[in-house]
Amino acid sequence: MKKIALFILSIPLFMAVERFCHRQTDGFALVNIQSPLIYDERWAVDNNCNLADLVTGPFHYLSCGAQSYVFKSCDDRYVLKFFKHQHMRIPPWIEPLWLPRPIDRVRTRKLEKKQKVRDQAFESLSIAFKELKEETGLCYLHLNKTSDLDQVVTLVDKLGIPHEISLDEYEFVIQKKGELAYDYLKDHEGVEPLKELVHLAVNRCKKGINDKDPDFATNFGFIQGRPIQIDTGRFSYRGNVEIEAVFSEMIRITRPLKAWLESFDSKRADRLDQIIYEAVYD
Repeated sequence: MKKIALFILSIPLFMAVERFCHRQTDGFALVNIQSPLIYDERWAVDNNCNLADLVTGPFHYLSCGAQSYVFKSCDDRYVLKFFKHQHMRIPPWIEPLWLPRPIDRVRTRKLEKKQKVRDQAFESLSIAFKELKEETGLCYLHLNKTSDLDQVVTLVDKLGIPHEISLDEYEFVIQKKGELAYDYLKDHEGVEPLKELVHLAVNRCKKGINDKDPDFATNFGFIQGRPIQIDTGRFSYRGNVEIEAVFSEMIRITRPLKAWLESFDSKRADRLDQIIYEAVYD
């Protein structure tokens, strides 16, 4: 009885330690970026570049998003992104268990939902790589495991601990590293950077590609004065769109950007709608 009571009392401590470790590492662990996925023709792409030129030296932990852990190169030119596979699968020990039919149906629905999330993320990246490669700064896309890359990279986590991995065994993305759009616009006056940013979003719309998360504050940036879309996880095809629909969408998705500009640069804020009009109807 005393052991049971001690075990129950220790549960909050275990939970507190787990949450502390999660905060210290942002949840990163090699097991969380590993997957049992097999080759899928849908995600095959031709990279046409030398991977070794992109992964010289160790990559240091930078941040994490909803779908990936992000590491930056030593020269600060590239980011290496690994998927949070722990959010795209159910725990491995649950899958083989025999469960009563009602509970098994819940497990099946949950598994299907996880697979859908993963497929949507991979499809979005494939669209970005094939249709918006320059606009997103994508350099290398590896959504199928391989055996011929023969490339080892060292990841240095948030605690400074190095992890050496073979890239053949992981799904990953390499992208050019940019400065967030709002930071860049604050440091660079005039309307030209704003025009370039608007043109980038308009070009995506005109190509018939939908973006479910067009947040200019967090998902767009600049590289050497050229705008790029940093977040590539919410794209989907929607076919041809009327030019009026493109204009309406641009007005809608730039409202937060306009509100932000009004807080410190009313002249550019006042010009934004005209810039959108010219970009759409040019």
